Amino acid sequence: MSIYDFGSPGLIFKLTESVLCAAIENLTRRYPQISLADAAGKIQFSFDDDPQALAHQILHDYYTR
Repeated sequence: MSIYDFGSPGLIFKLTESVLCAAIENLTRRYPQISLADAAGKIQFSFDDDPQALAHQILHDYYTR
């Protein structure tokens, strides 16, 4: 999926690739279950835990600060 595909965060929120990557990099520092890897110029996003549970945890942490 591209950041500009239909329904993607880049398209919905008008985010550039660099802004979106910076936000994800910030999350990787707070949540070790999330990682970014750059292989041959292609950035890969991965996570070790259940993505839905992780999303709930991130949103909970964000809105209860």
